Amino acid sequence: EIKVVPVGHYDNRIQNGSKLRLEDTVIIWNELSRSIPTSECAVPCRPGSRQAVLDGQPKCCHECVPCADGEITNETDLPVCITCPHGFWSNGNHTECMEKIQDYLSWQETSGIVAVCSAILGTLLTVITLMIFATNRYTPIVKAANRELCIMMLVFLSVCFVSCIAFVGRPNELQCKMQIIQGVFHTSCVSIILVKTHRILTIFGSKLPAALQERRFARLQLQLLLLSFLVAIHVALVIALLALSPPGVEMNDDISKTVMYIHCKPSNIIFSLSTSMYTWLVSGICLILAFKSRKLPDNFNEAKFITFAMVLYFIVWSFYYPSSILTYGKLRALFRCLVNIVSAAALLVSIFLPKCYIILCKRELNTKAAIQRVTRQHSMKVTSRALELTPTKRSYSMGSAELNHLNPKERQLSSAEILV
Repeated sequence: EIKVVPVGHYDNRIQNGSKLRLEDTVIIWNELSRSIPTSECAVPCRPGSRQAVLDGQPKCCHECVPCADGEITNETDLPVCITCPHGFWSNGNHTECMEKIQDYLSWQETSGIVAVCSAILGTLLTVITLMIFATNRYTPIVKAANRELCIMMLVFLSVCFVSCIAFVGRPNELQCKMQIIQGVFHTSCVSIILVKTHRILTIFGSKLPAALQERRFARLQLQLLLLSFLVAIHVALVIALLALSPPGVEMNDDISKTVMYIHCKPSNIIFSLSTSMYTWLVSGICLILAFKSRKLPDNFNEAKFITFAMVLYFIVWSFYYPSSILTYGKLRALFRCLVNIVSAAALLVSIFLPKCYIILCKRELNTKAAIQRVTRQHSMKVTSRALELTPTKRSYSMGSAELNHLNPKERQLSSAEILV
């Protein structure tokens, strides 16, 4: 049954306003509803979401799907979300792309300031030590320590400390190359220790007279030649690395949604490992020579100090590559910087602090007579141990029995004369 019900009226006499008036409460719409239906099958999609067409429905019928992380929409009813560019990320509402936080060892943050201050402090201590050695370069303790090589080592150590600044600041290609070149100076320091230890071992262990020892083994030119050869190998490796596979700056934004880690990364891990392994090889040889020199006179015996320095050197550098793999951004740069500073400080303290203590506080030990006295005591111990053995076999080499049968005491004293 159809029932006609008045739902409003029209008054043509009204001049201002609507002439048609409807009674909404009287009107009954589809499915006996008194609310006015909409003419759309979907609501508009707000910014931060996109339209998704429903299967089996007209194109005008859709649902609103929120944009995924890293995508945005800044207008209504967009069919697709816009992906944020590299280095940016979506905000919480997915309506705007925000720049990611750049993570690197900055000059302004506390860790960067601590690293720079540590490098400056190490440089100042090295310069002070260099001045002490230069001022007392003619004293027996400095001459016995091979003053030329000591001064060279102090210069290299100061460069090691200063070059640690290359780890601070936003990384660039020049800084990444400087971090590779820095290893040459560490190898130079370790090579100097190797040459010094080898020189003392050669002089005290040789069976030749003092004159021949000095001419064949103790000359500075031969030491510099050996040092140049050891350093040249590392320099060649670094040149090959920089020429064939130079390091670059990596901007890693896959680890965190809101942070982009910026750090130096070697392009060829094999070349990078080869330079470090060479330094480790030279350090290992230093350990072996230090162990062999453990029975030398106290004035020349740096075995325990060299051993301590090399062991600490190995321990510190053992954290270098794990930190490079497990850390990113400023943590990686900070670890690398501290490894270089601590290893250089270990060499400075272990090798030069005992000598500075004698120079400044134990001047009575910094005399030729004191060094000869200690050497004489050591020679007496060596002679007494030799007398305990009763060898019956005598050897002669090239018809020169005098060269092969010098008294151990005389040989040790002659060696001391060469060194001081």
